[in-house]
Amino acid sequence: MPLPQIMHPTFEIKVPSTGEKYTARPFLVKEEKILIMASSSDDTRDMIRACVQIVTNCTFGELDASKLAIFDLQKVFLEIKCQSSGSKQNFTLTCGNCDDSIDYELDLSTLEIKNLENAKNNKVQVDDNMVIFLNYPSSMNLVDYDDDENMLVACGIEEIYYGDERYTLEEETIGEIINFIDNLPVTALDKIKEYFFKSPFMEHIVEYKCKGCDKDNIVSINGYENFFG
Repeated sequence: MPLPQIMHPTFEIKVPSTGEKYTARPFLVKEEKILIMASSSDDTRDMIRACVQIVTNCTFGELDASKLAIFDLQKVFLEIKCQSSGSKQNFTLTCGNCDDSIDYELDLSTLEIKNLENAKNNKVQVDDNMVIFLNYPSSMNLVDYDDDENMLVACGIEEIYYGDERYTLEEETIGEIINFIDNLPVTALDKIKEYFFKSPFMEHIVEYKCKGCDKDNIVSINGYENFFG
């Protein structure tokens, strides 16, 4: 006889950069196992892979999280986490001067993406004839090419307009795209890099005075290593 299956509650999540909405469920035991394994790794790429798998699982496969930009992935992951285990998370903040520490509680549901408006400034005018439209590399692009700037730039080119012609890059090889980039004016590449440099990000800043040494501290809480707890 088949064992009974529990009906899990669902809720709606939204991808910040696109506004697309998906039905999601909370983490289950199998997702908690993925989190535990990723938390034991010092490699950020393992944490990204874990988030991709969990978000994809929890949206019933309707959202392919591997294609999300890193800030979208983080935000969606945190929304599901808040629905699964509550929004409050405790942190230990350590003074940069005397190593004295304090406890700090953060409401993860209050975290917002900064610089999200920059995502719309994705047009690079190369010359009178050519315009390049950009997109942020996906989270899995970062896993695959985190140390290769040329590859990340290549993954970030969405389409090219030359005169009246529109070029999409789905059928182009990475080698052909990199060759195209190599033949751009330096000023155009600088504009492309500036777009990526100003990419949206998630961050929470804590400012406090250390009780041990009276030093003012500024602490940035961000990234998977902070939000996996």
